[in-house]
This record gives sequence, C-alpha cells and structure tokens, in this order.
Amino acid sequence: MQDPYREYIHHENIKHFRHKLISETDPDRRATLKNLLAEELARFATIKKKPVD
Repeated sequence: MQDPYREYIHHENIKHFRHKLISETDPDRRATLKNLLAEELARFATIKKKPVD
C-alpha cells in the first residue's frame, strides 16, 4: 500500500525546491537546489510506480 504521508512529503519538498529556485541567484546554491529537486523527483517517481496492495 502506498503511504499518503510519504507522497505528501515528497510533493511538498518538490514544491519547496521549485519555489526556492525562482528567487535564488547564487550559482552554487542553485546547483544544490537543482540536485535536491532531481533527487526528490526520482524518489517521488519511484513511490508512484510501486503497485498498490
């Protein structure tokens, strides 16, 4: 069974990283945010692919 709380956390993290990228101008911080966003998107995709019990 998929955990709705886990899905919510991933979704909120993705929203947060996208929002931060809008206003961040420091190249190093932007790179970090992009990496975090990519990792979170990958995790979210993984939990969405798991079959429902």
